[in-house]
Amino acid sequence: MNRTHIILSVAVLALASFYVWSKFHKMETTEREYQAARYFPHTEEKDVTTIKVFSKDPKFEYVLTRKGDQWYIGQHLLDVSQTHQLVSSVLELNHERQMFAEPTDKEESEFRLDDPQYRLTVIKNDGSELGTVKLGKRTPDYNHFYGQMTKGGEISTVPAYTLGVLEKQPKELTEEALLPVEVAAVELFEVWVKGEKLCSLEKRDDKKFFFQGKDRGRADETRVEGFLNQLKDLKVGRFLDPEEKPTMGDVRVKYLAKVGYSEYQVVTELMQRVAVKRQLIYGQRYLQKVGQDSPEEGTLERFVIDIPTSSKVVQPTLEAFEDRRAAVI
Repeated sequence: MNRTHIILSVAVLALASFYVWSKFHKMETTEREYQAARYFPHTEEKDVTTIKVFSKDPKFEYVLTRKGDQWYIGQHLLDVSQTHQLVSSVLELNHERQMFAEPTDKEESEFRLDDPQYRLTVIKNDGSELGTVKLGKRTPDYNHFYGQMTKGGEISTVPAYTLGVLEKQPKELTEEALLPVEVAAVELFEVWVKGEKLCSLEKRDDKKFFFQGKDRGRADETRVEGFLNQLKDLKVGRFLDPEEKPTMGDVRVKYLAKVGYSEYQVVTELMQRVAVKRQLIYGQRYLQKVGQDSPEEGTLERFVIDIPTSSKVVQPTLEAFEDRRAAVI
C-alpha cells in the first residue's frame, strides 16, 4: 500500500468516526432538549403510583392509580387501549413556546391560570409529589393550552392534541371487556370449571398454542384466539358498587390469561345467574401475581354481564380448543 492509499484510508476512517460521533451527539442533544421541555423530565410509568386529574367541571375529575402493572381509574381498570395515551400524555407533557418568563397576577388571570381548566398532579412511588401542571384556556387556534407549573412561574403553550382524552368522563375510560388483554400477546390461558382445571394452553416459541402436558399435544390456535376474542368482545353491563352485597354464588367458570409483557395474570370468574334476569350473570375479575393464590390488593372488580345461557363462555369444553386437523401445513 503506497502513501496515497494510506492517507486516503486514514481520511475515510476519520470521516466515518466523525459521522458516527455526530449521529450520537445529535441523539444526545435531541434527548437533552426533549427532557428539558418536559414538565416531569426523566419520569417513567414505573416511577409513578398516582396521577390526579382535577377539572373545572367535576364530571371530568378522577384519580389514576397504578396497581400491579396496570392503571386503575378510581376502583376500576383503566381502558387498556387508552392507558398509554392517558398516562403518557400526562407524564410526557411538554411546554413549547414561552409566553411569559415571570408573569404578573393580571397575566395569569388573562390566561385563566388563576382558575385553570385542568390541574394534573403526579405522585411518585415514595408518596412525594413531582408537581402540578395547570392548564388554563386554549390558544386562539384551539391547538394548545396555556400551561404553568407554579404560581408566578413561566407561562408556555402546551400541545392540546395529546390531551383529548382529558375531555372524556371516567365512565368512558373504564375497561369494560370481560377479559381485558391483548389477545396476540397472551402466552398462557387456563380454563377452570367448578374448581377443576379443564385445560392450560401455552404459547411456545413458534407462536403456536399447546396443551400443557404431553398427552394432548397441540391446540388449534385459530380456535384459541377466537375464544379469547369472544371473551374480550363481551362487555360488562354494570360494575357493582362496594356497598352492594348480592349473593353471587360459587365460581362456575374461571379464565386466567397471562400476557408476555407482564408478571401478573388477569383472572375472570363467572358465578351464578341473576334470579330476576336469567340472561345476566354475576362475575368478578382481578390481577394476580404469578405464583400467588389471592388477588392483587385493590384490583378486585365485581360486575353483572349479559351472557346467553347457551354461550360456550359459560359452558367451555376441551373440544373448543382441540386441533382436529388431519394435517397442518
